[in-house]
Amino acid sequence: MSEENNKSQNQEQPKRFNQQQYDLLKKCSDKKDFTEWNEYREKNPQVDIELEGQDFNRWYLAGVNLNGGKFDKNGKLVRQGEIYLGGAEFYRADIQGARLRDAHLEKSFFYYTDLQGAVFQGAYVDNFTEFWRCYVDRKTNFRGVAIGTAIIDPMTKLLLEYNIRCMGWEDWYKGHKILQWPVWLFWQMSDYGISTLRIIAWFFGMAVVFAIVYRVWPGLVIVRGEVGHLRDFIHALYFSVVTMTTLGFGDIAANPDSHWGQILLMVQVILGYVLLGALITRLAVLFTGEGPAGKFADKKEN
Repeated sequence: MSEENNKSQNQEQPKRFNQQQYDLLKKCSDKKDFTEWNEYREKNPQVDIELEGQDFNRWYLAGVNLNGGKFDKNGKLVRQGEIYLGGAEFYRADIQGARLRDAHLEKSFFYYTDLQGAVFQGAYVDNFTEFWRCYVDRKTNFRGVAIGTAIIDPMTKLLLEYNIRCMGWEDWYKGHKILQWPVWLFWQMSDYGISTLRIIAWFFGMAVVFAIVYRVWPGLVIVRGEVGHLRDFIHALYFSVVTMTTLGFGDIAANPDSHWGQILLMVQVILGYVLLGALITRLAVLFTGEGPAGKFADKKEN
């Protein structure tokens, strides 16, 4: 008796599958026009979409509405049917711009799938859900998705995390008009934490700018106790880089009689701390990460 109970408990749950929904989706995919399907979703918002375990390999699904939740004009959540796509396969499928908000994707398989502009916000995944070498762009939305649980190749995962970070900060900007611009400028220095080269470029770019200022207005600094004795541009650049790295060897300093010189050096030291801190953090990510981020897809590659 106990063996029979164990067998019944180990039996897999029957797949949720609706043949009419599958046929309609296939028809729209073949025509590459989802007007009929999206109208069906609008007219039947309470109906569950049951397509578990189906083969969507190489299907065209760009712009399809597979959202699992609906909001009214006031932003209030209205009850809508669930989207069951667990165990479905999307090998080389084209789902650009598709909406899969709150969809059930447990054990689903996305391999070389075109996800450009697709919205997966709040989708349900498990440790069998797989996204491998998919095409993503800066509009691919995985906010609220447990990407740490799903199986995702490292290059794609970094791009999805980058998108989540960008979208989060873009929402933050909307409620902080005064702080928006300095915070935005900070993130531009590293492209939201993904670009090591951009941080290095900003560091040396700022060092050159300050060196030019010191060369044009030598009275801002003193060299070995004498005002403005910077020999040439390289001498000014040397002082600028040393200041940016906050070393300060003591041979060159701000002119104690020049308030502008003192202010300029304080600003440069603060910028140096920020940029070096960002660079060290970025290098730590590279040393401990699984590899570099991939590249965003401008269009689907063959």
